[in-house]
Amino acid sequence: MTHEPLRVAAYGYFGMGNIGNEGSLEAFLRYMRRTHPEAALSCFAAGPGEVEREHGVPATQLMAYRAAPDTHGPVTTAVKALSRLWDIPRTFRLMRDVDVLVVPGTGVLETKLVSTPWGLPYWLFLASLSCRLRRRKVALVSVGAEYATHPVTRRLYRWTVALSHYCSFRDEESREAARAMGVRGRLGKVFPDLAFALPTPQDRAERPGHVVIGVMAYDGAAPDIQNKDYLTTAGSIVQVEARHAAVIRALMDPNSNPVPNAFEGTLTPPQVLDKVSPILGPEQ
Repeated sequence: MTHEPLRVAAYGYFGMGNIGNEGSLEAFLRYMRRTHPEAALSCFAAGPGEVEREHGVPATQLMAYRAAPDTHGPVTTAVKALSRLWDIPRTFRLMRDVDVLVVPGTGVLETKLVSTPWGLPYWLFLASLSCRLRRRKVALVSVGAEYATHPVTRRLYRWTVALSHYCSFRDEESREAARAMGVRGRLGKVFPDLAFALPTPQDRAERPGHVVIGVMAYDGAAPDIQNKDYLTTAGSIVQVEARHAAVIRALMDPNSNPVPNAFEGTLTPPQVLDKVSPILGPEQ
């Protein structure tokens, strides 16, 4: 008597260029292929095409509709609203072909890049609820969490954890954030971020005087960001990047002033590219 292979699907905001998320997904897929080679693997992702190309698993878009960046207007708003309604039966149908739904790490319960409850918090809740109704298993593995100030987001996160069969967190801060949001019964253990399970990359020749940098010109791009929620998020990232820059300056020259100016001058994306092109070299 032959048994059908276990159908395991990863779920998350993958395929969007977030190297941390992609690392978590890759670590999970490597583990499954090594320890459960018989399992049928798939993925629900924001960018299914990229996931299929980069990770070699069949992927499906986790939402019915994802608007292009900075698209606005009444038509877009109406389409988004209708798509959120369609997401209900669509998600329930998609979970029919899953035995176990796994969220492999990532900050799915965080709020840094969540501007509304009706994005990932809503989609993840629908997936968890659909799995429960279909008697499928749901596992949140080493996820990141932050306290959500929006009451709807907070409730959706709390319900998602309550619906899961297994939940662990990637650090104690995430576990305490879940507790602060009212999670009680599923306060699992703390385990390291899944990305740490990836093999150590091979050493590359050092390039003296070069430092890895982020080339997203958040300040310079501010005039192009029409959505106020996105602008607030970008502004908060600027603060983190500024602290990183100060640490790098102090490490490179302990005698220098790590914060020479109260405000940095803003640059446009082309100006940033002109400055970093000589550093990146022709191969980049």
